Amino acid sequence: MKNHTLEYSHFPAIYYKLCQLTSNWGISLPLTQIQIYVVNDNARNMSSALTGKPVEHLSCAAHSLQLAVSDAVTEVGLDSLLKKCRSIVGHYKHSTKSRERLQSLQKKTEFTRAFSNSDGGHTVE
Repeated sequence: MKNHTLEYSHFPAIYYKLCQLTSNWGISLPLTQIQIYVVNDNARNMSSALTGKPVEHLSCAAHSLQLAVSDAVTEVGLDSLLKKCRSIVGHYKHSTKSRERLQSLQKKTEFTRAFSNSDGGHTVE
C-alpha cells in the first residue's frame, strides 16, 4: 500500500496527478482492471475531481470523526470547560505542594477508591 499527498487544487490537475502516480506503479488508471481506492480528508475538490472516474473515492473516517467532535465541542460550549479542566490539571501537575494537598484530601475522603487504577481511572500523581 502506498500513501501520497496531492498538492493540487484544480479538478483536472488532481486526476492527472493521480494518473501519473498510478502510472509510476505500472497501472494505467483509465484502463486498469484493478480497483483503485482514494482516501482523502473529505475536501470537495477531491470529491469533484474523482466523480465519474474509475476509482473508488472514500472519505477518511478518522478525519470525519475529528471534524464532528471538534464541531460538537465548539457548538455545545465544551471548549471553555475543557480549557478550565486543562488549567486545573496543569496546576496540580506543576505544583508539588498543591498535588500533595490534593492527594492527602483524596485519602481522607477515600476518593481514590472510586477512581482506582483497577477500574481504569487515575488519581492525580
